[in-house]
Amino acid sequence: VSVLYWRPSPHLRIGPFTRGGRPCMRLCCTGLVRRINPSPAFLASVSWQPAWQPAAQPASLLLSTVGPFAFTQVRSVHWASAASVSMATNAATSASVVVVDAKSAAEERDMRAREALAREATAPPALVSLSGIAHTIPYALTVVTTQEKYDGARHTIEEVLRAKLDDCHAHLNEWNPESEVSRINALPVGQELEISKMLLQVFDAAARVTRTSGGAFDIGAAPIVEKLIQLRQSLGQVDGPLTTAQRAEVNETLAYSSFVNGFHLDRARRVIKRNHPGAKIFLGGINKGYTVDAVIDALRAAGFNDALLEWGGDVRGSGRNHHGHLWRVGILAPPTLKQLAAGDSKTYRDPDTRRYIRVCTLDNEALATSGDYESRLGANSLVTRIFNNKAGDLVIASDHHIGQASVKSTSCMIADALATVSIIKRDFNLARWHIDAWRYARDAATDFTFFMRDQERMAVMHEIARETADMKAARVANALPARVVVIGGGLAGCSAAIEAARCGASVVLLEKTARLGGNSAKATSGMNGWGTTSQGNLDISDDGRFFERDTFKSGDGGTCDTGLVKTLSVKSAESVHWVMRETGLSLTTIAQLGGHSRPRTHRAPNLPDGTPVPIGYSIMSRLAKKIQTEFHDRIKVMTSTVAVELLHTKHDEYDGSTRLTVTGVKYRDEATKAEATLTADSVILTTGGFGNDHTRNSLLQEFAPDLAAVPTTNGDFATGDGVKMARDLGVALIDMDKVQLHPTGLIDPKAPNAKTKFLGPEALRGSGGILVNRRGKRFTNELGLRSVVSKAVNDQNDEYPGSDGCRYACCILNAAAVKLFGAAQLNFYKDKQGLFKDAADVAALAEIVGCDEATLRETLEAYGKASKAGRCNETKKTVFPCVIDATGPFVVAFITPSIHYTMGGVAINPAAEVQLVDHSRAHGELFGKRRSILGLFAAGEVTAGVHGANRLGGNSLLECVVYGRIAGDRAATILQRSEAALSEHVWTPVVLREVREGTGFGRGSVVLRFNMPGAMQMTGLKLGQFVAIRGDWDGQQLVGYYSPITLPNERGVIGLLARKDKGSLREWITALRPGDAVYMKACPGIAIERVPERAELIFEGQRIRKFGFVAGGTGIAPMLQIIRAATKRPYAAAIETMRLIYAAETEEELTYEKVLLDFERSAQGKFKATYVLNDPPPGWTRGVGFVDAPLLQATMPQPADDVLILICGPPVMQNAVMRAFVKMGHNPNRVRTVDDAKPVVGAKI
Repeated sequence: VSVLYWRPSPHLRIGPFTRGGRPCMRLCCTGLVRRINPSPAFLASVSWQPAWQPAAQPASLLLSTVGPFAFTQVRSVHWASAASVSMATNAATSASVVVVDAKSAAEERDMRAREALAREATAPPALVSLSGIAHTIPYALTVVTTQEKYDGARHTIEEVLRAKLDDCHAHLNEWNPESEVSRINALPVGQELEISKMLLQVFDAAARVTRTSGGAFDIGAAPIVEKLIQLRQSLGQVDGPLTTAQRAEVNETLAYSSFVNGFHLDRARRVIKRNHPGAKIFLGGINKGYTVDAVIDALRAAGFNDALLEWGGDVRGSGRNHHGHLWRVGILAPPTLKQLAAGDSKTYRDPDTRRYIRVCTLDNEALATSGDYESRLGANSLVTRIFNNKAGDLVIASDHHIGQASVKSTSCMIADALATVSIIKRDFNLARWHIDAWRYARDAATDFTFFMRDQERMAVMHEIARETADMKAARVANALPARVVVIGGGLAGCSAAIEAARCGASVVLLEKTARLGGNSAKATSGMNGWGTTSQGNLDISDDGRFFERDTFKSGDGGTCDTGLVKTLSVKSAESVHWVMRETGLSLTTIAQLGGHSRPRTHRAPNLPDGTPVPIGYSIMSRLAKKIQTEFHDRIKVMTSTVAVELLHTKHDEYDGSTRLTVTGVKYRDEATKAEATLTADSVILTTGGFGNDHTRNSLLQEFAPDLAAVPTTNGDFATGDGVKMARDLGVALIDMDKVQLHPTGLIDPKAPNAKTKFLGPEALRGSGGILVNRRGKRFTNELGLRSVVSKAVNDQNDEYPGSDGCRYACCILNAAAVKLFGAAQLNFYKDKQGLFKDAADVAALAEIVGCDEATLRETLEAYGKASKAGRCNETKKTVFPCVIDATGPFVVAFITPSIHYTMGGVAINPAAEVQLVDHSRAHGELFGKRRSILGLFAAGEVTAGVHGANRLGGNSLLECVVYGRIAGDRAATILQRSEAALSEHVWTPVVLREVREGTGFGRGSVVLRFNMPGAMQMTGLKLGQFVAIRGDWDGQQLVGYYSPITLPNERGVIGLLARKDKGSLREWITALRPGDAVYMKACPGIAIERVPERAELIFEGQRIRKFGFVAGGTGIAPMLQIIRAATKRPYAAAIETMRLIYAAETEEELTYEKVLLDFERSAQGKFKATYVLNDPPPGWTRGVGFVDAPLLQATMPQPADDVLILICGPPVMQNAVMRAFVKMGHNPNRVRTVDDAKPVVGAKI
């Protein structure tokens, strides 16, 4: 018996519901929950109440016998009503909307918000706080300063605030008759007026929102708003319908009630004129936001980086608050319609009665809120002054539409406008779709909070490929502290170490050289990412489709695992932002490198004095410093230490496979040559590639002998140590012959035969540099793939003198290209390293190249024409960063293709777990053919499967961060309090590992593979049990029920088969990306016990030797796991027969026919499937019609004690088939539907 104590008073309701003829319950409670150990006397004093009777009043105790609980702090528990819990026709894909108690949800949100805000309440004396009323609207400004500078700071801050508020009044306030916007509104038709840069900026921002919103936001809508107000007031009833004549007046006014129809703006000349005498501009939906931005920007320019300004519901935070935390802002619940109708505009704001719905943190962001309770036509009216362009009328406050919208953005002006649009859109879906269009734009929308009064529904922005902070904290909190060893101190290793330490692990970081950095410190091109704030601020249009296509195209001919590439893609923006946050670097310079269809490779801009910021070195030096300072007590760095062996154990499994578990590492101290061992709970390989491996067991010589003599850009440490150690364990190695040549290894004329070359950055060509051969002719598209350009250089067969056979070309830049590349950065290579030469004109350039001047001039002139036209017909080049022609001056370098990166390495999955080839698995893509080595993870160049045959420039640093952080998280959380991850009584947060789809997974289906909280955990399910997953979507809590296709003994993962083309959850399921998190719990279902030591499958105490399956449509999904288990060792020998009837309406619905054919081939005659269609295509020769008694008699096992019949399909089919089996003589207790089990009445969050 577990006794749970709620405080404060909970809301507990237990109703006499039924499900499938069995009683079930609806349970709702809120409050803080803690476990207590009751004494016998206490238990005797409790007044017990049967669980099936409704509680008469809120209770403070719930005594349960459904199993042990581990509650620490529970906020709310919501279980669906019986109608929504009952299984639909397909137990694998059924769904429901959880019925959330509105009052409980409201109290819960308010309590969370108050607790969060209370933690930031205290204020030190060195806090400048200004408040007042500006233009009838209250404001509050808080600025963090120091006690010593307080007096002077306050004076400066007051001046900045006053100046910007005055600017707003002078330019943007239409209520000021002398303002700039008022002068525009008074212009005679056709007369031009020059406008300020400030107002043009506001107009431009408004135009962007107008375009994306389909005209919902329009600063020229003032005439129609005024007309509607006038007409409604003339009715004497502002909420009533308009007459036909009044509607005609409205339509007439609409003709000029838009900015584009009412005005003409000449942006180039910065002048505006009115097109109609009634045209009018109203900036009420954007001017406050602009002014808030202006104040904060001016404060930052004055040196006050930590500030928060709120003006009339528009807020922007900069820097940190006085606690050193991000600014936190609470969002109040809007007033009820009852309060609005009563003219009560104070209660919902009153400190004693107001309710919070959410707290948002502002990371140099703004938050703006709009509501249907603002600017109403009267104190008791529900009609607002907001125009709904689709309805052609004013917005009316409602219980059933969005009543309040708060939008977070990097710009308060944009947030202000987007919040207004959301109120106009009214519907959660429409508003969400509009905000989503701003996720990756300039002034990006980073979050939203939509609130609907009915049922207290609240929708927030779906975090793509990210779990919420609360879910991650809960997941990490369930792990025990682990000891993690990271081998390799490049970017992947440092990223892994930092993430592992943040997840509570004690980390040892081994680095074979004297300092951290590795090849990552030599990287020069930059770091790829799409959807970043830097891309948005530069108006670069990019998304995952283009990024993934470019990666696959570049890697063609090798292994580009779709799951690995997808994870790399969806995590790219988060990773770029992580680097900026962790290092303080501003990665705002973006280039389009070879093989990319969009600019997406991020670098840091030059310093103000022109000094370049080397991207790899800058990242690594700052991360190394962070590890040595901030993480000195959690990460121990051991340099000059070489790992030589992975310690491990082996365990033979019943299915014939061997389970490998890594337990530590043997290492050698390079100073003393002494060897020692280091035990660990998990090990992460981040040892890099083998691009300079000339050791006695050289991987280059073994897998790419033709390149063994080619120069390299790698350090002498790149000898493939991690690959070799992993191979000793039997790890799957892939693409080992795929070695990337970088086309621009720079030849040093002073040492042309040096084996290690300086890496010429990809940006040399990305900035416009061109390549010519020894004869002065171009021969390739310089922005092609590295592999293509390298081959083209080698094909010229020009050998550089004294280089021991290096094929070369000349890289030429003019002044325009040098400017794009960075003059200071070029000087590093030219002046400090002597790798570039100056040429004043074509003649001097031809002398350096060693070619005929006339030929070179012809080449340059032709290229100049092509670059101006935007196309080179000879090389098919279409992207020209700048124009290069015969006009000097020039700089030139000699380049040679050099070994730069090794794509081959150890196989990993998207959870960064190192993989073995598992010969015990069959049946193709659906179930996978690899098995993880427990406790071993990898990231960076030591791995394979991301880049294929040729890595895309800029993907290396990205891969290091993405998979380094994933590996660190998984390694740190490997120790869990329970071996079983899932329970029927606990909602467990789980992270989506990958989404697989395609012909191998069934038409219209996807396989969702979720990480268990711990990499060594099993699900805890029995064979045949299904699971529920839960998440929020558009303000509704959704629950879907799915059957696993992974087996219960598989560790660290659960795979679910789902339809993305059907069902009420299809939009949510389709939106899920790797890295997203959901809640999951076990459900009852058919629970078949496995006894591997006796090779027995047991159901309700009876050994099962024969199975009969009847599946209708997608009802096949629950059967696949059972069939798979029964066809594997050790159970395959004990099973005598399995028969399946797979029935569907059309042939297209026979989704998994290919998988079932694989089962038939591997089951040695024990499994056979019969297919039945109600609407067969021409030529169909198999079953036709419905599943009836004769078909069952002919195909199914005959009645016996060791037979189990399982059915899943539409209820009508299930009932008919069950009756038929009973009539055949089967034991009714052995004829079951897959969800036929006792329901669980409650679950905790």
